[in-house]
Amino acid sequence: PAGISLFVEDRRVLLKKPDEDDQTPPGPLDISNCIVRAPGDLAGLPMKVSAAVTAKKSEQWALGLVLIEPMGKMDMVCRHIIKKVQAKQMPEEDRKRLDLERIFAWVTAHRPDRVSKKDTLRNVEPPVMKLTCCTSLMRISLATRGPMCDHLQCFDLESYIHTMRSIPPKHAWCCPICDRPAPLHRLRLDAFAQSVIDATEPNVTEVLVADTGAWEVSAVDEPMDDDSSEDDGPPIPRKPTMVDLQQAALNLGRAFSAPSSRLPAQAPQASPPPRRSRSPKRKDKDKGKKEESEVDKKRENWEKLQGIAKPEEPKEETRFGWLPENAHCSKCEKSVVDKGGVYCGRKRPNGEYVGCFEEICWKCMNKANKKEFGSVKTSKTEFSSLGPEAWWMHEKCMSAEDKKEYFGESDEDDGKKKDASDDEGGTFAWL
Repeated sequence: PAGISLFVEDRRVLLKKPDEDDQTPPGPLDISNCIVRAPGDLAGLPMKVSAAVTAKKSEQWALGLVLIEPMGKMDMVCRHIIKKVQAKQMPEEDRKRLDLERIFAWVTAHRPDRVSKKDTLRNVEPPVMKLTCCTSLMRISLATRGPMCDHLQCFDLESYIHTMRSIPPKHAWCCPICDRPAPLHRLRLDAFAQSVIDATEPNVTEVLVADTGAWEVSAVDEPMDDDSSEDDGPPIPRKPTMVDLQQAALNLGRAFSAPSSRLPAQAPQASPPPRRSRSPKRKDKDKGKKEESEVDKKRENWEKLQGIAKPEEPKEETRFGWLPENAHCSKCEKSVVDKGGVYCGRKRPNGEYVGCFEEICWKCMNKANKKEFGSVKTSKTEFSSLGPEAWWMHEKCMSAEDKKEYFGESDEDDGKKKDASDDEGGTFAWL
């Protein structure tokens, strides 16, 4: 109200004038000290509390008195409140059914794939649920929400109780996410969010949520490297042993050991400070691109979880010929230099690519036996002489047409096959 005067018996305990500059609404008023009676007063007499209010005719105001019983420490109060909130909840199956209905409605209304691209304020962030409380920034222990909350995000019940102790009266007992009323006696424990929290590791901070209730981890809290060992300060001097004490006694107070003739070691020079970037805009631009790529990746994962992702077309294998630099052999798994081996594959005249496309280095090619590769082997010298369209395949990967092309008609008619093991001068390249 614009003005109020509160009286306990004939004593005024609160005065707020209508013409005061400070129009901040007063918070709860503690009148415990005003109602204490003297020992000689009669205990049976009622105590009168009255108020005079200055307000408009259309306004209606009520005066409420709340009896508070002390319960000791705040931890005890929290445990007492949590037990009362849990006792008023519906069965878990009923709560989870209602939560899934709410999730379906919220995800359907906030799907990023159904927003027009012309809308500049469109939602491009996929539906996610944070597993950290927005009030304490700690992992949620008991997922809670208000009775009118329709969002995915929840808050921790114990953190909510602690926060309400020092929050302004205007926002007291309101949801910290949507600011809707959330009194203690009407709080709801979120069964869906609690099941996700119980099923994930402690370092998981965020999950993607589909309208069916399916979820997938999208963010984890990576531990920071502890560099405290590098800044431990000067070394702690060791405690002198019995030998040191005896040496000190023999030297009559001189140093334990003779001074070294070597020059004292120079203190290490401090490394120059890192150069700062002269273009901060580039740094901000790179950061923005990184954030956009993370959002795009989350959206792709959510579309797969939602079941609306376009099926990826199988990529046709087109590798044949020389191995490029840093390719890894399929046998020894070593990295090779440029032209350090060959692929098992070829491109047929009709444009079809065939073969197993394994990467074979020259060393493994030379060591392989007939059981592994068959009778078809090659060397670097021979392969280089075949030109830019050279190819090689395992004998088991070749068809009759491939063998005819590889060996040539004249060689096949004579029954003679080229064998790379007889080719002298072949060199091998591997790392």
